[in-house]
Amino acid sequence: MAFEMILVAYALGFVASRVGLPPLVGYLIAGFVLHEMGHTTSDGVDAIADLGVLLLLFGIGLKLRPATLAKPVVWATTAAHTIVASLLIGGALLVAGAIGLPLASDLDVGQALVLGFALSFSSTVAAVKALEDRSESTSLAGRITVGILVVQDVFAVGYLALTAGEQVSWWAPAVVAGIVMLRPIYGWFLTYTGHGELLPLLGLALAAGVGAAGFDLQGIGLY
Repeated sequence: MAFEMILVAYALGFVASRVGLPPLVGYLIAGFVLHEMGHTTSDGVDAIADLGVLLLLFGIGLKLRPATLAKPVVWATTAAHTIVASLLIGGALLVAGAIGLPLASDLDVGQALVLGFALSFSSTVAAVKALEDRSESTSLAGRITVGILVVQDVFAVGYLALTAGEQVSWWAPAVVAGIVMLRPIYGWFLTYTGHGELLPLLGLALAAGVGAAGFDLQGIGLY
């Protein structure tokens, strides 16, 4: 079943790329099509999806310097965009409800603003893939864009944690600090791993083994 899903995703991704669209659009359409055909997810698909997210985040971390997030052009732009977009989208939803459009007629101000906040976020996956396809991920504009996307993700995670009533674990800063302090060891392994088939395995081990598993061992879930 998982292989059939992958083949359908490839086929529609290939079609999307041939008509000038990002393959990601084809993958999304494949998911909708497979769902309507009665297909459901499986352990294999979930494992592949989780691993893909981990590797994507790992790749973003390799290209982004923490100092970039502290630049006003990043955090101030993100904050301004989030506020303005939330107000505009929330206001549009209230207007839609006032004229009696379905699904929007029962929204109050708070609900409209929450929906506006949710819809103000950009897709990190789509944006990063678009930058990579244009070889702009390492340019100044690309780094700033990725920084804005990361700050948006931080806003989203913070909001989800607050609304779910979850308390941030005190172990989280310690785990992050520990991973950063181990950078010389990562560098040693990178130097002596070489550029053969061991290099992808090292990246996988760092992303899934050190990063994800390190948080999971402390009971800090990633999802």
